[in-house]
Formats: sequence, structure tokens, C-alpha cells
Amino acid sequence: MGEKDNGKRVSVRKVRNRMMICYTIVTAMLFFAAFTYAFVNLKSIVYKECEEDITALGRQYATAVNSFTKSVENDTSALFTVNELPEYDPVKGGLSPADESELKNSTKEMLLKMSAGKTYVDFMIFYSDGSVIGKASSGTNAALNTESYEYFNDQMKNGECWLFGLSGANRKIYYIRRLSDHSVLLLSEYIDELDKIINSENGQKQIFILTDEQQRVIYTTADEKKLKHGDAIPKKYSSMFDAENEHVTVNGLMGAKLTTDSGWTAYTIMEQPSLIKISPIDGPSAMAMLLILVLISVATGTLATAKFMAGELADTNSEFIDPATGVLNEYGLDEKISELMETSIIGSTYALVLLSIKDAAGIRSTVTYSCWNDTRVNAINIIKEYFGEKAVYIGRISEDRIAAFVNFSEFDIFKAHEAMNTVCGGLPEAFEEFTLGGESDMKLYVSIGICCYPDHAEDFSSLISKAAEAMKEAEQAEGNSAAFYKPEKSKEGAAK
Repeated sequence: MGEKDNGKRVSVRKVRNRMMICYTIVTAMLFFAAFTYAFVNLKSIVYKECEEDITALGRQYATAVNSFTKSVENDTSALFTVNELPEYDPVKGGLSPADESELKNSTKEMLLKMSAGKTYVDFMIFYSDGSVIGKASSGTNAALNTESYEYFNDQMKNGECWLFGLSGANRKIYYIRRLSDHSVLLLSEYIDELDKIINSENGQKQIFILTDEQQRVIYTTADEKKLKHGDAIPKKYSSMFDAENEHVTVNGLMGAKLTTDSGWTAYTIMEQPSLIKISPIDGPSAMAMLLILVLISVATGTLATAKFMAGELADTNSEFIDPATGVLNEYGLDEKISELMETSIIGSTYALVLLSIKDAAGIRSTVTYSCWNDTRVNAINIIKEYFGEKAVYIGRISEDRIAAFVNFSEFDIFKAHEAMNTVCGGLPEAFEEFTLGGESDMKLYVSIGICCYPDHAEDFSSLISKAAEAMKEAEQAEGNSAAFYKPEKSKEGAAK
């Protein structure tokens, strides 16, 4: 009783529930720690593989560009392997008009034959005086003059160079190779020809960008609305790399940077992948694994507290049950009602009904224990039948007092109180045929005290106290009687 009076009593069920929660949380934390460790290691492995993949893809793109430029360079090698270079030279002069015309035509025919079946837009010899011979497009021809010849001379290293953007449209790339002191061979291809060697479908997640020495975009697999030929490469890409880095991971981007044989720079860039996106586990599988984790955690907690459950189930006379009447005892009522009050929502309305048999001590002394217990059970059954499902909990308090916790909660709190007053006020009528032992002719009368939760009190002990105060008032009336707790009378009694 000391533990009860101090309000420190902890039930076996509470201990079990708390331990179950504890074990479940601990198990879940262990699984989470293991998952985190695996995730971090997997992340490191995956990102390393992605860096290797992006570097390999960058080398693949750079090799494709080198193959393209090499094939163009090889197409011009015939001019340099024949015994004599074309003798036509309008700058050098020294030929008769007839010989010059014949030599010009033969040179032109040779150039056209070399470019036949090829995709070249331009295939010509360009002279220092601004003249050209061979296959020349109007756009390129308009850009050629003596100044452009000097520009080509400045750009050529080891007698050759690759250029981009001679014409305003920025649609062609040019290969220029020295023939003599005052002539060069000039070839051009449309940039779109690079599509044939760079599989853009392969780069759906990657962006390939080819730039010239001025960091202008020659070719890209990016959306043309975002990046066009001739644009400066975005700084967020170019600033990722320095002279020594072949592959980097910066600000959520992974990339590789390589220099091609033509002196251009090949960038391959992709967003750093999310581990969730690249995980081999799909959404439904991940949900299934999470569910299994929860079930394992709960099962672990349940098994860890099984001895508490077994002890509770093995005890047929639970510590909360009154062995004489089969209903809750005072401990059980306190436990159950206190738990219900903790979880009840705002606006709930309950009545605590306390009942005692008038002159119980005198009557009990004249009958057997069995007869008197049958009388108490009969009173309990009348209360159960009267309140029906509204009676949440019923139990025996001390020797002869019976308590019931009755639910009158409604959305309209005024209707709830009205129903409580009407129903509880009519309870004495249910005991009109209440007799000793349930079968004798000796009529018994009851006194009923009623208080309201949460209006009158918010804990079990206080509710019992308030209902007992009301029951004392009911005892003063004759026959079956009921009284509701009145706070104002309680205050008057305290003042006296």
C-alpha cells in the first residue's frame, strides 16, 4: 500500500512495455549503425568507380577526336609523297599564260580528285597573295585574304595547325598545312561530322565539350539552348581543373580533362551521382527491407521481454483483479483509469460513479461470506447492464464500495454533461429489485456518489475522494439515492 499511496507503483505491464520499446530502439540503432557504415564504404567505392569511369570515357572521347583529325591529316599526305609538289604558283610567277593556265587546271583537277567521295567543305591551296585553287566554299573564300594568310603562318607549329571559327557561323573546323614559303593546304569539315565518331547517346548523363586554345566551344553534346558552338566554356566547368588534374570531383560535379593531338581540350563532365539513384536496390525492394528491419526490431524487443509476458499470463489471478468478484481491484482501477486519462483527448467527459450498500456493515455481519459476495456481484452486474458499453471500467474499492468509470464523451460538451446527469441520475431506479444474495426477499438500498472528469478532478485519487463526498450526501436520503459532487458545498464544508 505504501507504494500505492506514494504514486510510485510501476506495473509489470509498464515494465514490459518500456523494456520492449528499449530493446526495439537499441536493435534499430544497431541496424542503423551497420547500415551507415556500409553506406559510407559503398559510397566511397561507388564514387571511386565513377571517377574511373568518367576518366575512361574522357579518354575515349579524346581518342575519337584524335582519330578524326588523324584521318584528315592522312588524306593530305599524298601531296607530300609525290615526287613533285604542284608547280602552279601565282606568287612565284615566271610562266607563260598558256603554261600557267594548264598547270592551274591540272593542279585543280588533282585537288578535286583527292577530295572526291569525302565530306570536306573546303579542299584547296591558299596562296600568300590571297588567291585560292581547288574546292572552296563561299563562306571560307570570303574570309581569306593576305591578312588571314599571315594569321595562319603565326598559328602553325611544326608546319601545321587546326583552327576553328574562321567564318562567322562557327560551323566548320579547319586543317592548315604548309606547302611552300607562300602557300598552304587548307581543308575544312562541318563540326557536325564529329557526331559520327562521338556517340552522344552514350553520354546522356555526361556532357562532352571540345574547346580550342581560346576556350571557345568547338563541339558539345550539351543542349544547344544551353551551350552553342563558339560560346566560351562555362566557368563552372573550366574552373574545376588545373594543369595537373586529369579527373576531379568539385561542387557536386565529376569531370575529366584531356588535351588532344590537335591542341584542343576535351572535357567530360557529369553530376556526382546520388547513391540512391545508382543503387541496385529499387524502391519496392528498399521498402521491403525497411519493413523487415522494423519487424526484426520489434521481434527482438518482444523476445527480450518474453519472461515478463509469460509471468503475466501464468498468473491467473492478476494483481489487478479482485479474486472475490472477478472485476478490477483498487490497484487495477487506478492503473487503467490513470492510463485512460493520460491518453484522453481534450473535451472528453467521464463520470466516476461510486456505490455502496446502505448499512452494509450491519447486514454483512448477519449473513455468510458467500451470500454477501453474491450480493456485491449482483450489484456489479446491475451497473454493467445499466451502463452497457459506456461503462469503461468497473471495480471494487475496499470492502463494499463499487466504482465505475463511465464514458459520456460527445462532440458537444453540453450534451455530454446533460446525458451524464440524466443517465447517472437514473441509476437508483435500476436497484428497485435489488435484494440480499440476489434471491431473498430482503430488499437492499444503495447510495451513489457521482463526480465528473475532468471538471471535478484530474487524477484517480481525487475523483474517488470527490465521489465519496457526494456518496455521503446520498446516504442521508432514504431508499436508493444518488448525489452529484457539488464543489460549492465542498468549499462551505471546508470553511466551517
